[in-house]
Amino acid sequence: MTKLFEYIDIVLLKLSKLLINIASICLLIWPFIVVLYVILRYFNIANWLFVEEFTEYSLVIFTYFSLAFALREDAHIRIDTIVMHTPENIQKVLNLIINAISFIICGFLFAKSLTWLKDGYIMGSRSHYPSSIILWPIYLIVSIGMIVLTLEFLIKTYRNARDFSSKL
Repeated sequence: MTKLFEYIDIVLLKLSKLLINIASICLLIWPFIVVLYVILRYFNIANWLFVEEFTEYSLVIFTYFSLAFALREDAHIRIDTIVMHTPENIQKVLNLIINAISFIICGFLFAKSLTWLKDGYIMGSRSHYPSSIILWPIYLIVSIGMIVLTLEFLIKTYRNARDFSSKL
């Protein structure tokens, strides 16, 4: 079982880095597009409606593609204020419980995101903007982000359980 979790951890590390790189590239490019849009709109040269729409979609990319990496780096996914101020043996138990509950909640949200994705695909959901683009690829971003985050919580839960049982 340990080999399986090690393999999942290696795959998740690579996947987390890929997703954070995609989000980072979007984060670097998108402000330039927005600034250019504002300038062109100010001078009545162009009115790119897609900029407002795709700004919303880029926020989905920034958020969901960075979740797993942030969890891996212990950056703002969990709030440890209470856990930090408890004795070490209690911290291990609390971390195990928190990560297990987070895994279950993220698994539930991943399942819901798949329903959203499936419904969007079957019903052919389109944006309400003039571009009327299909929305299931945007929903797919949410599902990808949630499955990677769910698996990261699984790995954290496994590590906490292993560390906890080794101390008994």
